[in-house]
Amino acid sequence: MNITDASHRQFEIGIDMFLEGHTVVYHEICFRIARDGVLHIASYADQIYRENITTQHASEKIARSKDVYADLRSRSERFAVRVSVLPVRYECCHDYGTAAVVVATEDAGVVKVV
Repeated sequence: MNITDASHRQFEIGIDMFLEGHTVVYHEICFRIARDGVLHIASYADQIYRENITTQHASEKIARSKDVYADLRSRSERFAVRVSVLPVRYECCHDYGTAAVVVATEDAGVVKVV
């Protein structure tokens, strides 16, 4: 559910859905809790072709994800409380039309293209 421009009521429904295990999208960033209890925060590359996704581009996308994550935590105390105990995995993904794949992750502050 995209909660970016949602009314207050729809925003709260989106947070409820997130707390129940669904993915929510906020300012083009996807938030989901995986079965292993890790919060996955995924941005999507602007590049059409995977081979054009550079470490710099992925780093910029992940940096933006961090800003959006901070904004969402400040907007919803319920969201902030739930995610405060979770490990976080930042991902930059490539959407190739019929699916998407992770092309970069951040580990210990270093972005690695996979």
